[in-house]
Amino acid sequence: MTSETDAGAAEGIREALFDAAQEGLYVVDPSRHIVAWNAGAERITGYAAADVIGRPCGADILNHVDSHGTALCRENCPLMATIEDGEPRGAMVWLRHKGGHRVPVRVRVARVRDAKGVVIGAVEAFEPAAGPDPDEMEVLRDAARSDPLTGIANRGHFDRVLAERLADPIGDQVGLLMTDIDHFKRVNDQYGHPIGDAVLRTVAQTISGALRPGDLVARYGGEEIAVIIARPSSAASLGRIADRIRLLVSQSLVATSKQSVSVTISIGCAVADSGSSPEELIRRADEALYRAKDAGRDRVVVHGVGDEAAA
Repeated sequence: MTSETDAGAAEGIREALFDAAQEGLYVVDPSRHIVAWNAGAERITGYAAADVIGRPCGADILNHVDSHGTALCRENCPLMATIEDGEPRGAMVWLRHKGGHRVPVRVRVARVRDAKGVVIGAVEAFEPAAGPDPDEMEVLRDAARSDPLTGIANRGHFDRVLAERLADPIGDQVGLLMTDIDHFKRVNDQYGHPIGDAVLRTVAQTISGALRPGDLVARYGGEEIAVIIARPSSAASLGRIADRIRLLVSQSLVATSKQSVSVTISIGCAVADSGSSPEELIRRADEALYRAKDAGRDRVVVHGVGDEAAA
C-alpha cells in the first residue's frame, strides 16, 4: 500500500469518526468561517451543514451567550482566543437553535494544525448540558400531564407537584417563578396567532433549557409560565436564576417570512416559608410579577426583597 493510499485511508477514517460522533463538532478557519459541520451538530442545533458551511460562525447562526447574556461571538470568543494562543478551552454556554429557542451546551475548543504544524483554525465540540429531570420529561409524555401547545407541564400537573413538595415535612426549600410574556397581545395582533403560538413555544423551550434536574416548568395559563425551583439557597439566588432566564429569553427569536420576532418577559419570584400553602406562595410570586410589570416589564422582582429592576 502506497503512502498516498495510507494518507487517503487515514483521512477517510477521520471523516467517518467526525460524522459518527454523538456530540456536535464543527471546524473553523482562522477567520472563523465554518469549514466542517457534523451530524451531531445538525441534531443539536437544527442547522444542516448546507446552512452553515462557508459562513462566519458569528453570522447570526449559533449566537453563543454566557449565563450573563454576554454575546460571545462579539467578545470573549473561545474559538478566536484558542486560535490565537493555542490554549484549549471549555465553557457552559447557551446556543440559539434554528427554531429560535436557547439550548444549554458544554463546549470544548482546541486549535487545529496541518501536517506542517501551521495553525489552520480551531474545532469546537459541544453537547447538551443537564436540563430538566429525565424522569420528569418521561412523565410529561403522558398527554394528561403536558400542555399540547408547548410540551411543558400543564396547570393540573403543576398544581399537584407544587402541593406535594410543599406538603413534604422533610422536603427541600421550594422557590416559585411566575413568568409573563410582555405585550403578548401585540404579538398576536401584529403577526397572527400562529406566530404567537410559535413565540410561546420558543419561550417555554428556552426556559426549560435554563433549568436543572428537579425543577419544573409549566404553562400556568395563556402566556403565563410558572417554574418550580428546587432547593434555591436564598431569595437572592432565586432572583439570579430568574434573571438568567430573562436574559436568555430576550436573546431568543422566532423567524417569520418577513422578519424575526423577539420578546421579553417579566418574572415574579417567591421562596416558600415554613408551612406555606400553594395558594400563598403563588399569591406572593404573582404580587412580585405585578410589580415587575408595573415597573416597566423585562425585569425580575423577588417578593420581600424589593424591586430589583433587571432590564
